[in-house]
Amino acid sequence: MNQEQKNAIKKLWVTSGNISARDSTYFSSQFKDFEEYYELIADVHGIEGGVKGLKSAIINDANEYLSKPENQDCPNTNVRMFDINLEEGMNSEAKMHQWTFGRMGSKPTFSYYYDLPDDWECSVDTNSDDNDYLNDMECFDDECLMDVTREVGIIIRKKYGIYGNTNIYNRSKIKK
Repeated sequence: MNQEQKNAIKKLWVTSGNISARDSTYFSSQFKDFEEYYELIADVHGIEGGVKGLKSAIINDANEYLSKPENQDCPNTNVRMFDINLEEGMNSEAKMHQWTFGRMGSKPTFSYYYDLPDDWECSVDTNSDDNDYLNDMECFDDECLMDVTREVGIIIRKKYGIYGNTNIYNRSKIKK
């Protein structure tokens, strides 16, 4: 993709407030790979350091949102993003082509950790047959983690045009 096409895409993104890899097709072009796409996103946001700088900015934005108590669904859960595997497969031209034209392909994974509060209790009796949960941890995931991580994913998609899968880990079980 030449610089003129990149400038036109940047102008479209800034004007519309919507970033998407698929926008390149409006200019009879496509991003060579996800690295080129990520670097243009970083440029639009004035982020230095290319993909690594973008990754850091996204994690910082996510954790800024998560650091506000009103954005946590359960007190003392301390949900935080610690990684996004943007680099995995980012140099694959085939992967970019599948995403742009086939509307399919793999996405990066947003990885979070949380702290399990000692005093947390499910709002329903998980031992009863009248609930949707198999156990307390399934209830915890639903009540404390799913909505907040989904909201972070929406924020990232709207601001950076990056969709992702989600992995969530109990911080005490992450190998250091």
